[in-house]
Amino acid sequence: MVPGYRPQLDALRAIAVSLVLLQHFWPDLHPVVWHLGHQGVRLFFVLSGFLITGLLLSARARAEADGGGRGRTLGRFYIRRFWRLLPAYYAMLGLALLLDAEGIRGSAPWHLAHLSNLYFAAHATWDPWVANHFWSLAVEEQFYLAWPLLLMALPARALVPAAWAGVAAGPLFRLAGALLGWNDMAMLGLLPASLDALGAGCLLALAGGRLPAWRGLPPGAWAAAAWTLLAAALVLPLAGGAGVAGAVLPDLLALPALAWTVARGAMGFGGAAGRLLEHPWPVGLGRISYGVYLWHPLVLWAAGRLGEETGIYGRASGPWALLLLAPLSVLLAALSWRLLERPLLRLRDRSGKAAGLTGDPVSGPAPPLPGGDPPRPGARPA
Repeated sequence: MVPGYRPQLDALRAIAVSLVLLQHFWPDLHPVVWHLGHQGVRLFFVLSGFLITGLLLSARARAEADGGGRGRTLGRFYIRRFWRLLPAYYAMLGLALLLDAEGIRGSAPWHLAHLSNLYFAAHATWDPWVANHFWSLAVEEQFYLAWPLLLMALPARALVPAAWAGVAAGPLFRLAGALLGWNDMAMLGLLPASLDALGAGCLLALAGGRLPAWRGLPPGAWAAAAWTLLAAALVLPLAGGAGVAGAVLPDLLALPALAWTVARGAMGFGGAAGRLLEHPWPVGLGRISYGVYLWHPLVLWAAGRLGEETGIYGRASGPWALLLLAPLSVLLAALSWRLLERPLLRLRDRSGKAAGLTGDPVSGPAPPLPGGDPPRPGARPA
């Protein structure tokens, strides 16, 4: 096991990506499926903030101990991110452009520049739907550009207030959008809308992966309160919660449960839950979850085109899609990992360009799944 590697966090990715696949391949199963899939996306953001902040804190401490410059450490971080995220991304995007899936060539410059979320917000549309899951990748890339700069530049005493500012910015942004009548694409897809989830992960890392302990609370009270709030977050939209409350409260109410889940996964669940979360199957699925996220909309698009051409079925959706297309997406992601991502990571590590900054080695975890939207026309975003 790689030092610092926690397999249960990979298993949490597997759970989250499974919720996303359920939402995308069988969206009509039940209204709550959409909301569970959306919270799965938010779980990936919390994981991202937690892991990236922990990685950067360790690198900052080493740089200070060795007398090295923070700027050089930051450059190494960006090199590692480039090698880990961009080759697979551009491979999937290149194939989609070659096929012109859902007319994606018309918005190609935005996707090539990792500005997909700005495109969808500016044009008030989720089309081309085969690329609308890129909004969350764009959010991740923009977060990776901004937060590491702040973390390296700010004094240590300012890091926690900065993370808390991000947590506060998310609901405030959504509140402003609801009051001002912004479109759904801006309300969901722009970076500030997800800063509370990203900031919560940053706070967890700054706290050493531990949730605050309040005097007088019995064991398990944190979990009970968090899961009660999550239940309320899922019920509120189904009960007709809309307007300002519907825009602000569900994600805010669900955030403690997401933070608790990541904190427990970092510390290690015990008992049957721990054994399940360390089983090779969920850990392996979590490790390739980035590829599953990237490729599954293209699989769904290809299946839809096949149905149109042959007349066998009208829409690539439902239980058959989940049972056939989800495993196919996992297989494609596994091939991407074995043939593209892992060889490039080995080349990166051998090159020595990123020497001195640990994290995501070949035998370690893949990055968190950056979210996604229902990759089909007329669907609500995740």
